[in-house]
Amino acid sequence: MPGKSKKPFLYSKKTDWNYFRETLDEPITLEIPIKTEIDIEDGVENITKAIKKAAWQATPDKNQQNSKKERPIIVKQKIAEKRKARKR
Repeated sequence: MPGKSKKPFLYSKKTDWNYFRETLDEPITLEIPIKTEIDIEDGVENITKAIKKAAWQATPDKNQQNSKKERPIIVKQKIAEKRKARKR
């Protein structure tokens, strides 16, 4: 459907999970006092933001995934020949 936008995802099959872990380890501190409901809510909000940020940094943008360098005409011709041969 034209005009329909897909909802954003935090990860894809191109996500670099090792980079995600490394990025997520940095902002997390375990020495935050949790004594009140507000402390808990703030902690949850902070960890959620850290997870989102790490996931977005570790996952390439979909536009980057689909952008291909223009191939020379000879390469395009060879690919077309290969596909025709495969069909036969």
